[in-house]
Amino acid sequence: MSGDGARDTAGSRGEAPDDAGRLVFLDIDGTLIDSRQRMPDSARAACAAARDNGHRLFLCTGRSRPEVYPWLWDLGFSGIVGSGGAYGEIGGRPVFDHRAPSADVAAASAWLDGVGAAWVWQLPDGLWTSPTFMDAFSGPRGGAGAEGVDGEWSPYLRLVAPSLHTGVPATASKCTFILPPASPVALDDVARRFLGRFHVIPGSLTMRQDQHAEMVPWGISKGTGLTEVAARLGVPLERTVAVGDSSNDVEMLRTAGVGIAMGNGRAAAKEAADRLTSGVNHDGLARAFAGLGLI
Repeated sequence: MSGDGARDTAGSRGEAPDDAGRLVFLDIDGTLIDSRQRMPDSARAACAAARDNGHRLFLCTGRSRPEVYPWLWDLGFSGIVGSGGAYGEIGGRPVFDHRAPSADVAAASAWLDGVGAAWVWQLPDGLWTSPTFMDAFSGPRGGAGAEGVDGEWSPYLRLVAPSLHTGVPATASKCTFILPPASPVALDDVARRFLGRFHVIPGSLTMRQDQHAEMVPWGISKGTGLTEVAARLGVPLERTVAVGDSSNDVEMLRTAGVGIAMGNGRAAAKEAADRLTSGVNHDGLARAFAGLGLI
């Protein structure tokens, strides 16, 4: 990979030959699309070329199934690891669906309500929200993939509107929550509170990393989801590639045969990756694919 501060240590993890078909796991926000919910033309072309070259592409995202734009599927993805690793689908068929038990969902919801947090529980068939959570999308936001540009969430709001429910679901794949600006509670407090039940991972919905986080069931991550999909398809991990930008991508980047962090990514993602590429709006995905010989 040329320029953009690329780092190449992939060979230390048994990188597969360039002509071998690989499984390629791609984060959505900040990797495939920018903060305005747009996908660069270079990324579209790179996905099409990689698929034509015999590689299979998978979405690997913190988003749940209802939060994925239909036009992304038109690009020829073979499946999805969704909800931060809790849900997996290959060829349109669910292959795993890990849920937090009802007691943990109820306890977390009550505790988050008690500290004034807004939250959403994400499932493969819908989103269950607290009364104020969707207010986070009512104005421009700058997230991890924004590169200093205000986000525009209108397409997202239209997409999820039919899937919204109020209240607490019986079980759930994942929770996303936002602490109030003046909250005396820190993310470390949440992590300690739910140790052994949920992993608490800093998010990128707000500009303040200390306000927003995700909770996934204990033992679940994008890395475990990637591993499950690869095992189902009989593909060794050394023939997998992962590209991401956020804290919830760390385990995916560490688990894949080659992990690549976007130039607009969080420090944790860059530290976990074998290689770095440029930002989402600077041909980052296309450069990453070219550097690995996928296109």
